[in-house]
Amino acid sequence: MARPSLTRQISKTAFIGCLFLLGGWESSAFAQTQGETSRLEAGLVVNSSPTGAEVTLDGEARLTGVTPVFFSHGLPGRYELTVSKFGFEPYSASVIIPDSRVASLDVRLTPKTRLKTALRSLFVPGWGQWYSGRKSTGLGFLALTVIGGVAATVTEIDYNDKRDAYDRLKTEYDLALRDGTIDEVTAIRPALSEAHGGAYDAETRRRIAFAALGSVWAVSFLDAVLFFPSSDASVSTGAAGAGSEVGGVSIRPTADPFSGDFGLQLSVKL
Repeated sequence: MARPSLTRQISKTAFIGCLFLLGGWESSAFAQTQGETSRLEAGLVVNSSPTGAEVTLDGEARLTGVTPVFFSHGLPGRYELTVSKFGFEPYSASVIIPDSRVASLDVRLTPKTRLKTALRSLFVPGWGQWYSGRKSTGLGFLALTVIGGVAATVTEIDYNDKRDAYDRLKTEYDLALRDGTIDEVTAIRPALSEAHGGAYDAETRRRIAFAALGSVWAVSFLDAVLFFPSSDASVSTGAAGAGSEVGGVSIRPTADPFSGDFGLQLSVKL
């Protein structure tokens, strides 16, 4: 009778041992899986207000994305972060991508304003357009300003030379009138008349050059004020009728921070 009981006890002990071994193997596998998941999820999440901003990380590698974005490329270290969006001030900072956890950064972008644009163009023509994102227009105004400045400088130098020549002849003419003879006065008069005409023409060219330069300055300022671009990232079309809701088509950017996918969302309202 004792032998079956001993056999039963051995079987029970072996069964319990197997359970412990199986539980240990599962715990080890679970811990390994958790470690791999942790490594995969380590990185940096960048959010911005508003969303849809371009993010650039420069460091051990160059990474780019569109907010909200999750950088999980297994490249920990210090990076120079730049967040930019049309119509907003760019944001720059130094960040660290961790290798064992997920870090998060929320950036609130400051919108560019019409006043800041206008003040820049008031000081330097084209600067406001460049600041607001209209870089080709800004370069055009800057080029016209440089050309106008060169023309104004050249005409100013020419006017001063011609005015000095006229003043010298005028002094000689006055001395001839006071102490000289009629022949001396008659000899100086044609040269004096020619110098007077040259100085008058030089002054006219100088005034035109400075007026053109001032016009470029004024037009650049007005252009910066009147044609300040909108920072709205959506594109919509539609018409509203009296007593009815606005209908049309709306297109907005979309982004998934974890898959890295981004695209456009099309909405139609009837």
